[in-house]
Amino acid sequence: MRVFIIDDEWLIAYTLELILRDNGFDATGFTVVDDLLRNLIIAKPAALITDIDMGTVNGVQLAETVSVLLPTCKILFLSGRVDGAGGPGESGCQHWPFLAKPVHTSVLLDTLNSLLSISDSGFDRNIPSTQAS
Repeated sequence: MRVFIIDDEWLIAYTLELILRDNGFDATGFTVVDDLLRNLIIAKPAALITDIDMGTVNGVQLAETVSVLLPTCKILFLSGRVDGAGGPGESGCQHWPFLAKPVHTSVLLDTLNSLLSISDSGFDRNIPSTQAS
């Protein structure tokens, strides 16, 4: 299954890409939103893992754009900010599942697999968020 990852920190995007590839996903990491959007419609990823606060880019706005361009693409937020701006309380973020960095690989994979198992027709975007423990 194809998954896109975007994070403004290249090491995080690249590491997540490797983890997902090692676990059977066709994963591609991005650090530039324009690059992701150029590839979105052609590649049609099943899911997007995105940071919320990426400097000049707001992950919630990106998620909304992706949802319009590719409604079948599931969104998962992965962010180091758990409260305040850039955290799960960010306006609009409540519509998608959220994982706090750092997150154990098994939690990431379980959450992603659960998200992907939801049929498009029954997709309500309301999978519970998980905080890092």
